[in-house]
Amino acid sequence: MKQAPIIERLNRIEEQQQELKLLLLSVIRLLKNTEIINEDALRETMIDISDILEEEKKTDVSDEDTQLSELSYQEEAFRRECRLRGTPPPSSSAFEAEFIREYKRREAAPAHHYNFVHHILRDACQEGQEFFFNSMANPVESSELLKQMWQKTCQESDNTGRPLFWLEDIETHATLINGFPAIVTIMPPPEHVCEAFMAAAVLLVPADEWKTETLLTTPEVAFVTLERSHYEIPVIGAWKGTQHYFIGLTSNMTPTKIAKEPGLFIEIVEELISTDRESVAWKTVVGTA
Repeated sequence: MKQAPIIERLNRIEEQQQELKLLLLSVIRLLKNTEIINEDALRETMIDISDILEEEKKTDVSDEDTQLSELSYQEEAFRRECRLRGTPPPSSSAFEAEFIREYKRREAAPAHHYNFVHHILRDACQEGQEFFFNSMANPVESSELLKQMWQKTCQESDNTGRPLFWLEDIETHATLINGFPAIVTIMPPPEHVCEAFMAAAVLLVPADEWKTETLLTTPEVAFVTLERSHYEIPVIGAWKGTQHYFIGLTSNMTPTKIAKEPGLFIEIVEELISTDRESVAWKTVVGTA
């Protein structure tokens, strides 16, 4: 079974630490053997390195605190939503246990659903804005582009199992959101947490100004997802590059209601862009793409 991203990251960090230790030992032996550095100087250098590592450790702890704070924020949001819906809010231990259980279920399942939205579709709209929005607005070109994206999804996901749906089960609609060109993708009903009901890719350039030849600089893009979560409470997420952000919960909305009324999702995206554009807008920084 594919490991959770955090486990993969920790394993990679451990490997890197071991590699650095071996490299450091090799450098120390070389310096001593060539008498470039004496024992006293080496001892002082090691003390300096120790101080640097201690400072980095403090920074790492700070980063962990930030992540824990974000997780706590999500948990509290879920508990508030449960109270609004008149259902008993989960305890912290119940919230964590349910999250871990549902996450493991998704990790053990085929990854096509998650990867199509969160990797392939996301990258396509963010990294090639002009080509993506031009192509997806054209019925013939959009069909070809979708085939290419599905092929990439299968290449990335087939090792996780047979897909539970096919390209024909994915709907895409070219529309306007707040006067901006947008592509709304409606996915087959998600079966696991973090999988998306639908996604909206929005090119934050007014439609009446949007002409390929006039896009002299990389425009801002919003990529917003409506995702399944535990406790059957849908959540809104946004991607800025490869960073995923928890935006909030869909108050009093259920998966069944969302599936029957996808326009509700468009209304949420419209409000986000109108009132909190900074939370969803993203622009490629030159030299980092």
